[in-house]
Amino acid sequence: MVLALLSGLFLLLMGIFKLGFLANLLSHPVVSGFITASGIIIATSQLKSIFGIKASGAAMPELVKTKGSFVAISSDAGVQGAQGFAAYATSKHALHGLIKCMALDYGPQGVRSHAVCPAFVETPMADELLASASPEEVAFFKKAIPLGRFAKASEVADAVAHLTSNEAAFANGVFYRLDGGATAGYFLAV
Repeated sequence: MVLALLSGLFLLLMGIFKLGFLANLLSHPVVSGFITASGIIIATSQLKSIFGIKASGAAMPELVKTKGSFVAISSDAGVQGAQGFAAYATSKHALHGLIKCMALDYGPQGVRSHAVCPAFVETPMADELLASASPEEVAFFKKAIPLGRFAKASEVADAVAHLTSNEAAFANGVFYRLDGGATAGYFLAV
């Protein structure tokens, strides 16, 4: 749990650096609340059923007032299944359902709702997960990604920055697959 929090904080700090705003609230399964500035709300979570619903509901008055954006940090496990990770994949699929409903319910009020869906991101949490893996297993995971590497936290922050920018002003209900092509289809590394 502490590693998950540290990982979330690391991504948060990268987002603050990239987006140039000061966060006054944090959204994470361990720490409840939101990051808000200029109508930008970011929710980083492994959805704990009620968490996502409470988080989105608490954010809406500010988002409606500012015509802001809600961006959840999800996972590629929300786009496809993940063998051995049923609870995790289920939580991400639930988060995607929430984002779809938010896009439909709050889009007419000017609020845009999205999720960034990265594969492995180079964070302390990923390092901890992969620490017990053999070099061959780590190579296997990287080979399953057509670009052959894991995402960087700064790339996640860049995706969030894009989705909350004027460049994406007509985007609503987007699931930004930041996975190096891992969910594009069956891939056989050669």
